Amino acid sequence: KRRQNCTISRSITTNQSYKVVKVRKEHQCMSIDANHNIRVGELALRETAIVEDAGFQTCYVCLPCVDKWLDEINGED
Repeated sequence: KRRQNCTISRSITTNQSYKVVKVRKEHQCMSIDANHNIRVGELALRETAIVEDAGFQTCYVCLPCVDKWLDEINGED
Protein backbone atom coordinates (compact mmCIF):
# COMPACT_ATOMS: atom_id res chain seq x y z
CA LYS A 1 0.00 0.00 0.00
CA ARG A 2 2.95 2.39 0.52
CA ARG A 3 4.04 2.98 -3.04
CA GLN A 4 2.21 3.70 -6.26
CA ASN A 5 4.97 3.58 -8.91
CA CYS A 6 7.60 1.46 -7.21
CA THR A 7 7.81 -2.20 -8.23
CA ILE A 8 9.89 -3.28 -5.21
CA SER A 9 7.10 -3.94 -2.71
CA ARG A 10 4.87 -5.77 -5.23
CA SER A 11 7.46 -8.11 -6.75
CA ILE A 12 9.80 -10.97 -5.99
CA THR A 13 12.97 -9.32 -4.71
CA THR A 14 16.44 -10.15 -3.47
CA ASN A 15 19.08 -8.07 -1.70
CA GLN A 16 16.44 -5.66 -0.39
CA SER A 17 17.78 -2.90 1.87
CA TYR A 18 16.64 0.35 3.50
CA LYS A 19 18.65 3.40 4.52
CA VAL A 20 17.87 6.98 5.57
CA VAL A 21 19.78 9.27 3.19
CA LYS A 22 20.12 12.98 2.40
CA VAL A 23 19.07 13.20 -1.26
CA ARG A 24 21.51 14.81 -3.71
CA LYS A 25 18.93 15.31 -6.46
CA GLU A 26 15.15 15.68 -6.52
CA HIS A 27 13.14 12.44 -6.32
CA GLN A 28 9.43 11.70 -6.40
CA CYS A 29 8.12 10.60 -3.01
CA MET A 30 6.75 7.11 -3.58
CA SER A 31 4.30 7.03 -0.67
CA ILE A 32 0.81 6.01 -1.75
CA ASP A 33 -0.68 9.30 -0.51
CA ALA A 34 2.15 11.52 -1.78
CA ASN A 35 2.00 13.73 -4.82
CA HIS A 36 5.19 15.67 -4.24
CA ASN A 37 8.94 15.57 -4.70
CA ILE A 38 11.71 15.20 -2.16
CA ARG A 39 13.94 18.24 -2.54
CA VAL A 40 17.74 18.30 -2.61
CA GLY A 41 19.15 18.12 0.92
CA GLU A 42 16.06 16.58 2.53
CA LEU A 43 16.18 13.24 4.32
CA ALA A 44 14.38 10.26 2.84
CA LEU A 45 14.08 6.50 3.25
CA ARG A 46 15.81 4.85 0.28
CA GLU A 47 14.74 1.31 -0.57
CA THR A 48 16.88 -0.71 -2.98
CA ALA A 49 16.44 -4.24 -4.30
CA ILE A 50 16.99 -6.50 -7.25
CA VAL A 51 13.52 -7.13 -8.68
CA GLU A 52 12.68 -10.15 -10.80
CA ASP A 53 12.14 -9.10 -14.45
CA ALA A 54 13.03 -5.45 -13.66
CA GLY A 55 16.61 -5.54 -12.35
CA PHE A 56 18.05 -3.14 -9.80
CA GLN A 57 15.41 -0.73 -8.44
CA THR A 58 15.56 2.24 -6.04
CA CYS A 59 12.63 4.06 -4.42
CA TYR A 60 12.51 7.06 -2.07
CA VAL A 61 9.92 8.04 0.55
CA CYS A 62 10.19 11.35 2.43
CA LEU A 63 10.43 11.11 6.22
CA PRO A 64 7.12 12.93 6.92
CA CYS A 65 5.35 10.25 4.82
CA VAL A 66 7.28 7.48 6.62
CA ASP A 67 6.16 9.00 9.94
CA LYS A 68 2.51 9.04 8.78
CA TRP A 69 2.79 5.43 7.63
CA LEU A 70 4.27 4.36 11.00
CA ASP A 71 1.51 6.24 12.86
CA GLU A 72 -1.10 4.32 10.84
CA ILE A 73 0.58 1.02 11.65
CA ASN A 74 0.73 1.87 15.35
CA GLY A 75 -2.87 3.16 15.44
CA GLU A 76 -1.87 6.73 16.28
CA ASP A 77 -3.57 9.83 14.88
